[in-house]
Amino acid sequence: MAACGAQSSDSSAPVAQNGVTQTLTGSDVYQMSCARCHGANREGKTDAPKLDTVRMASLGDQPLRFTIQYGKGRMRGFGGLTQAQVDVLVAYLRGE
Repeated sequence: MAACGAQSSDSSAPVAQNGVTQTLTGSDVYQMSCARCHGANREGKTDAPKLDTVRMASLGDQPLRFTIQYGKGRMRGFGGLTQAQVDVLVAYLRGE
């Protein structure tokens, strides 16, 4: 959720805006949904932990997806993300 997470070039999710389909990468989804609290480079902030690959590796895919969609503790859920957006976000957070 760390600063140097690599991302695969094929990690993208289609999204429609104003009738036009655009492709969002995991980084795009992170910036839109997570960066405000976890930092632009996943470095964490006062009330939100850094999201480095070690922390992400300690979580299974299902708990990570659940946390993204429904929240945990002080973190609110992002139920408005599509499954494809969650997929690319998880891949991004895992450094894939």
